[in-house]
Amino acid sequence: MEQAERTTDLMYLSRAGTPSFPALIAHRFSDAIADRTAKALRAKRILPERMFLKKIRATGSDPHDLTYDVLFLCLYTENGRKKRGDFTVSCACSLDDAFMSTRIFSVSPLKEPYRSGESLPDDLVPNLSGDALDRAAEQILSEYCPEALTGAPVDAVKLAERIGLRVETAGSDDDLGNYGQVFFENSSDATEDPETGILKLCSVSSGTVLVRAVSKDPATDRAIRNNTVLHECVHWLLHRPAFLLYEIFDPSSRSPVTASAVQRMERQANALSPRLLLPAGPVRSRTGKLLTRYVSLSKEKRASAVIRNLCAYYGASRQLTEIRLSELGYGDLLPSRAARNTKRYEIGIMDAVNEFLRSTAFQKALRSGRYRYADNCFVLRDERFSYLTEDGSASLTDHAKRHRERCCLPFVFKRAIPSGSTGMHRRAASEPVFLSGPLPDTKALAESAAAVSRILRSLPSGFPDTLVAHMKRKHVTSEALSEASSVSVRQLARLRNGQYREIPLPTAVALCIGLKLHPILSFDLIEKAGIRLTGSIEHAGYQILLLCMADRSIYECDRFLNELGIPPLEKKERLA
Repeated sequence: MEQAERTTDLMYLSRAGTPSFPALIAHRFSDAIADRTAKALRAKRILPERMFLKKIRATGSDPHDLTYDVLFLCLYTENGRKKRGDFTVSCACSLDDAFMSTRIFSVSPLKEPYRSGESLPDDLVPNLSGDALDRAAEQILSEYCPEALTGAPVDAVKLAERIGLRVETAGSDDDLGNYGQVFFENSSDATEDPETGILKLCSVSSGTVLVRAVSKDPATDRAIRNNTVLHECVHWLLHRPAFLLYEIFDPSSRSPVTASAVQRMERQANALSPRLLLPAGPVRSRTGKLLTRYVSLSKEKRASAVIRNLCAYYGASRQLTEIRLSELGYGDLLPSRAARNTKRYEIGIMDAVNEFLRSTAFQKALRSGRYRYADNCFVLRDERFSYLTEDGSASLTDHAKRHRERCCLPFVFKRAIPSGSTGMHRRAASEPVFLSGPLPDTKALAESAAAVSRILRSLPSGFPDTLVAHMKRKHVTSEALSEASSVSVRQLARLRNGQYREIPLPTAVALCIGLKLHPILSFDLIEKAGIRLTGSIEHAGYQILLLCMADRSIYECDRFLNELGIPPLEKKERLA
């Protein structure tokens, strides 16, 4: 019988500069997977005639393999009858040879709509936030250090060795300030000779965690070492596939991973390493017993005794322990951290997006809809404090500049960790942390919420009719909306008539900006477009845009997105 014909959908051709795992698999293995699928079907007396590649989704990884599903639409003959149907092919490719080999486990007919579960994004950097972080930490401990879940302190080096990593100690690196680094591939690194103190270049094999000597105090060195090793273990378990993918797409770059991807990786490693070192259940249990033991002490002495005990038992720094206790609901036990830090009101766009993803308090503040991003500050949306300029940007008033504490959200700065070219570094730097700030006028907020609720209740259930309703309510013509959103008049006509297969998120966001919608109404329109927002940098950037910059021009919004490395909204003919 003739070999089955296969057609590859153009959607898997990656955009320039954007690594795509589906594009890589389609390029390297789609022919082999299609052949094996056809062979498996023929063994079941199903005779394939044509096969169309529909989807490729990475579903998970371990230290050696990345699993993925391939979805084919197949035109075939069975028992003499012509049929069509979807088939799912379960596969895995090897991380140890940088995706150069793959294995096929099973081919099965798809009887229900395809659901890939918690699939990885196309660039393989996981989307983890909130409960997903806690689940990821518990899964890692359950597999590699189960004794930690019953109360034993985590041995970071032993956990790394169980994963398959080698932990080595190097001399200090004062110039770079690196605490440590995991190497995803064979490389070289400068280390200090313990006898001579002279830096020398040595080869480092893939799977090595290099930890720097940073303190002569044993307790401090232990705390930093533990957190650093666990930080690098997270990178190896969660981010090695993404690093290898970026390396394939840009092998000539000294640091192939983009700033946006690095920020996501570092945010996850920063959040997961404390959860591994100080697991939620055991820490709550031990803290409860310690509070009972020290009940006769004053509040300050009691808190200090609890924190000292936890630090010594788990080998964690005081700062990390306090932050973890605060996350676990013991904030009232701790002294105010804000008193020991300097408040700042200016925050860069990338830092704001990262903090938005990390802090539910910051999200809650912005989702009130009462703050505007102006002069690198989140300021109350009030004419006393900010105004729109002629070029479509926003600026603080002189009064606001003199009294930022009354109208701007404050931040403090703590250590952050950027990355390097052949692996991921843990380094002492700084990043902003949101503090509770000035709240909007409650009466004005209630009136605004009531007005928006009335509009929301009056809107139709579908996207096309809702778009039409907003245009009528705002008295906006198609020509005017096209100018304000950069969505063409032809596209608007198709959107209003429901003539589309799917609506890209940038198109939906551009319409919200063009219509100058309230954030609640913007997210309602996006939801009706069938779009689900995730915890990615890109989606967080769009959310901040809609929450704090919806009254700007489309060109000002594009400048904001450009700083985040997100494609502009000003793009014609997006719809297929």
